[in-house]
Amino acid sequence: MKTYGPYYVWTRKIKGKTVTIALTDDQARIIRQAINRNRELEQRLDRLRSLSEQIIIAISPCVAKRKRAPKT
Repeated sequence: MKTYGPYYVWTRKIKGKTVTIALTDDQARIIRQAINRNRELEQRLDRLRSLSEQIIIAISPCVAKRKRAPKT
């Protein structure tokens, strides 16, 4: 009896076109690890950007925030 699946595919956009590539088990594992590392890196960069913004606001003179008038 012949077994089927699982099938691994990698789909991405290149110049506005969708490109799909069939992957082996090993390729899928490597790609999955790379995607996870990229997600972690993006999360760290987001935190760094947020901290940088907070530091810039804290150390630079800026216009004081105005208090909003209460809604009636």
